[in-house]
Amino acid sequence: MLKLIFKFRLFFIIITTIILLIFFHQIKLLLPLENFFQKIFLPIQLKTYQIANKIREKTFFLSSKEKIIQENKKLKQEIQNLIVKKGQIEELSQENEILRKELNFIKKNNLPFVISQIIGGKNDLGFQTLIINKGKNDGLIEGLPVITQGFLIGKIIKVDKYTAQILPITENHSLIAAVIQNYPKTNGLVKGEYNLSLIMELIPQDIKIQVGDLVITSGLENNIPRGLVVGQIEKIINSSEELFQKAQINSPISFKSLNFLTVLLPSK
Repeated sequence: MLKLIFKFRLFFIIITTIILLIFFHQIKLLLPLENFFQKIFLPIQLKTYQIANKIREKTFFLSSKEKIIQENKKLKQEIQNLIVKKGQIEELSQENEILRKELNFIKKNNLPFVISQIIGGKNDLGFQTLIINKGKNDGLIEGLPVITQGFLIGKIIKVDKYTAQILPITENHSLIAAVIQNYPKTNGLVKGEYNLSLIMELIPQDIKIQVGDLVITSGLENNIPRGLVVGQIEKIINSSEELFQKAQINSPISFKSLNFLTVLLPSK
């Protein structure tokens, strides 16, 4: 009971005090006291405001920094995607240009053909071959020439039902019957050297060939027509002790970046 009376009195005193303080504040009786306490607490209020402001700025900075990092990551990813798309578009454009030149060459020479694509490679019996996605079902047989952009790059050496293997002319085991254009008596053989270069052999010593002369197929091989470009002479290898001279041939085709190839079919 006493506790209840005490609590009631305390509550009454507090309420009365609050009312009096509000009243005295309204009539400005407490103004000197308020100014005194305001002067005392002003530095504390200022410091508290500065600390709160720094915390707010730091929080905003961290939030902004994280947002900027995320935006940078997003922009980098978008740039990478654009680069990939640009590369794909350029690749398709190059492939279309190659196919267009190929078709123009074939139409000009009225040659039956099959367009194929490289799907792999194989190291068989010590030499490297290219595997294409055309085979017997497409009319392919062994010995057919394979070209790109009008240049000979190899011939078919093995045919399965749906695929075939090509031996590039740069391989050691490759032999192509060729002739130097405008020199009818230069029937020779073009051999591959270590998958890097081409050498034409059996060129008569008495014929004055020159750097830049064009080397073409001679037409002496079955199913390989005359006139397919092999490359140009870039170096003449001549020795008085040899019966024949040789020539190093340069092909403008990059064998490492081949994709679409054209197989020339036997003329009907």
